[in-house]
Amino acid sequence: MSIRIALVGLLISALATNAQFSGGGCVNCGSASPYQQVSCVSGVDETTVLQTALNTSNVTPVIIVGPVPCGISAGLIVPANGIVVGHDVNAYESYEASFTPLPPFPSTQARTIIYSLASFPNTGGSLITVGNYSYIQGLTLMGPAVSGSFTPLANLTVNCINLVGSRFASFRDVFANGCNINWDMNSPESQTEGPILTNVRGSLGNYGIYGYNVYDPQITGSNFNANYKAGAYFYNLSAAKLTANTFENTQNSGGTGIGLEIDNSIIVSITGNKFENNYAEHLRLNADNAVSVSGKDRKSVV
Repeated sequence: MSIRIALVGLLISALATNAQFSGGGCVNCGSASPYQQVSCVSGVDETTVLQTALNTSNVTPVIIVGPVPCGISAGLIVPANGIVVGHDVNAYESYEASFTPLPPFPSTQARTIIYSLASFPNTGGSLITVGNYSYIQGLTLMGPAVSGSFTPLANLTVNCINLVGSRFASFRDVFANGCNINWDMNSPESQTEGPILTNVRGSLGNYGIYGYNVYDPQITGSNFNANYKAGAYFYNLSAAKLTANTFENTQNSGGTGIGLEIDNSIIVSITGNKFENNYAEHLRLNADNAVSVSGKDRKSVV
């Protein structure tokens, strides 16, 4: 585990300085490169290029380098133990749904953006599906676009990230815009175990994040909102820690507009979270057991 963390640190350092690896910073690599670097071409379908690199991300980690956004027409798969790193320093920063991910960005950050091309299916599917023990950092993911304008649709069945019953996947500095973060809502026989989310933003989908049968998740310092139902929704959640997150600005387009909803769950700690500007309840708990709520900041009440 210590080698894995050190390698991720090396990748991030390379991104921060825009440096090319020169061969002097990898212990026991021999003649092999310590990572694969991928950059994209504007307006080109990069699905095959990205997937080819991701196929071996469990052996040689992948850096996706901006500033040119990467368009995809089909979902990508990160294998078990895969490592993928981009350049999105603070995913908590807010953006409008219609921002165009082309230079100049509405920020000083040189973002790594993966977006769905107009040919990406508007129903079902996921931009990225992850395997067990995978590590994803520094990506902005944008849902189905309208006529190539990069404006996310209010499409309710496309996922930015699908954890598909995975075990101990980790996400840091990830911005999911115009699509859901999905933990097996439609697969009750499958259990997602031990995901860790830090500085993650789920925005402008049906849900910001949702899941069915999620065990031992840790979600910290993240932000969730939605266009339709709930910023975050969980069913059969257990041994969960939700700490210092924001659930805000969830609207109601014929749905419910709840900030955070947890149903049929046990042993859940909700600590130091902020609830703001949600259409309906900020927090809804149904048929839960041993759920503790402390340090809640409710800035506005609807």
